[in-house]
Amino acid sequence: MVLIGLLLFALLALAFTFKAEGVRASPKDIWVPYDYPTIQAAIDAADPGDVIHVASGTYGQADICKPLTLIAEGEVIINGYFLVGQTNNVNIYNFRMQNDFYGVWLYAANSCIIENNYISSEDSGILFEQHAFNNYVFNNTITTASKGFELRDSSNNYIIGNTLSNYFGIYFCAGSNNNTIYNNWVNCSYHSLRMSSAGFDNLIFHNNFIGNNSVIFYPQISINNKWFLDWPVGGNFWSGHTSPDVKSGRYQNEPGSDGICDNYYTIAGGVIDAYPLMGPCNRFEVRFGPLSLPNRRFQS
Repeated sequence: MVLIGLLLFALLALAFTFKAEGVRASPKDIWVPYDYPTIQAAIDAADPGDVIHVASGTYGQADICKPLTLIAEGEVIINGYFLVGQTNNVNIYNFRMQNDFYGVWLYAANSCIIENNYISSEDSGILFEQHAFNNYVFNNTITTASKGFELRDSSNNYIIGNTLSNYFGIYFCAGSNNNTIYNNWVNCSYHSLRMSSAGFDNLIFHNNFIGNNSVIFYPQISINNKWFLDWPVGGNFWSGHTSPDVKSGRYQNEPGSDGICDNYYTIAGGVIDAYPLMGPCNRFEVRFGPLSLPNRRFQS
């Protein structure tokens, strides 16, 4: 009886082991081109949550429709763009995109991280479209012939610490609201920022607007957008703004300089930056926002 009991226990333990192995969850690591020859083939074969590592080389564009992490391991060039469509939690790191259209197209994509990529394209570097929501775009370099970032009907996104050299820097259209634009370096030949339709409650501060730092609203409306935080945090640096800094304080009426211009900056149509900065913001590590911002919660 003892022997039969031990045998039964062993069989049950073995069955449990096979069952556990059968349901072992992702993530798993996939390597391109070693496991699959193309990025798209790796994406198609991957399970949600997997990590795709891409070795140095040149690859074509890819469509991503499941939660995945893609990491360029070395010099990885994408002749095309990444379309992240109708999915959540896609992370893209360290790629170089070059094409005639977009670098990354976030179409109804939520809670994605696009970090440390270099994008050179003819249209938009990163396009947010069709209610792209709660995405984090951090530390990318974008040189495009048209728009660095384009937001179409997309809200609650965080655009932080990017370097833009474009015709338009940041282009809002179709009512994009509650976005946070923070600590970006924007050097554009035409407009640093353009709002082509009513957007509201966007927070835009501690950015460096260099060169042609003009902002245009079309139509001439800007509803409750915030261009600065209260003293002493301040607003943005505008390279075309000339002002002394001999005063300080919330009302800039106390003696001593504080790094904030004594005179406010008129952005457009009566909209002002009340605390423009005397010099560019330092480019420090700002992983998803070190500040406690009103009505916003940065996530790590």
